[in-house]
Amino acid sequence: MKICQPQTKENYLTFSRKEIMTFAHSIKNEIMTTSYSKTQLDSLLNGFIISNGILQDKNIILKFNNSDIRKFILKIFSDRNIDFAKVANTKSIIINTKNYDFSINYEDNSQFFAGIFLSSGSVNKLETSAYHLQIGAREEKFIDIIQKTLNSYENFKFKFIKQKDWYIIYIKKIESICDFLRAIQAINSYLLLENVRINRDYNNNLNRLGNFDVTNLNKTIKAFEDFKNMFLLVKEKKQLKQFSQSQRVYFKERMKHPEYSLSELSILLLEKGIDITKGGINHWNKKLKTVFEQLSTNQK
Repeated sequence: MKICQPQTKENYLTFSRKEIMTFAHSIKNEIMTTSYSKTQLDSLLNGFIISNGILQDKNIILKFNNSDIRKFILKIFSDRNIDFAKVANTKSIIINTKNYDFSINYEDNSQFFAGIFLSSGSVNKLETSAYHLQIGAREEKFIDIIQKTLNSYENFKFKFIKQKDWYIIYIKKIESICDFLRAIQAINSYLLLENVRINRDYNNNLNRLGNFDVTNLNKTIKAFEDFKNMFLLVKEKKQLKQFSQSQRVYFKERMKHPEYSLSELSILLLEKGIDITKGGINHWNKKLKTVFEQLSTNQK
């Protein structure tokens, strides 16, 4: 499969300074500034619509959260004379199914999945220690096909999760994320992450030789010990009823994984259908501490 080299264009390079700092936006920017053949661009468009579209009666509703991506997709519509209507006071558009067949129909695998990532893709920042890439679709009937197609390749083991109004599949191994970026021909992004992976492996090897961060380890151990003491007292006093089911699942998982960071726990909980950020987990910890302090006061 021919690899298209990225070309610099000014049309879509208008992300804010903050957005430029994110790896996900960098990948999407690379997708939008690559030269494509007609067949490749048709496949990219199909991937985007299959991921983003919601079918209502005989209309496909597309929702845009980014103005640059919206301009990019609408230009493709214009070039192909695909009629659409803008939804008043929103960034959404409507396409009648007479004007576009809402089904999986592509010739170029790479650009089909590039279109899906452009619509729904998310990936952790490069500086993280817990890697996570996800793509999704708004229609459940499509995500199963997408997952099976990707997992037919040896290097991918995408897992499924329902997240709000999206059907999500994700991978967590940095090697698999590198392979995915290479597969969608986001070559610059792939090389950047591959360099991070190489440096990470090198640093891990140094750690195994003894350069271990004892300070961080001690902090992790102390934080867990504090958590464990609070949790055990609350459990002993039969006060877990003050916490939601999701919070109780978090308590259980943290007791099982004392070495996990809050970021790693957040990803672990997502696998169990609990969508909570690191900040949200901190809020749960504060609630646990409040209940613990109340019980401790009553004991005196």
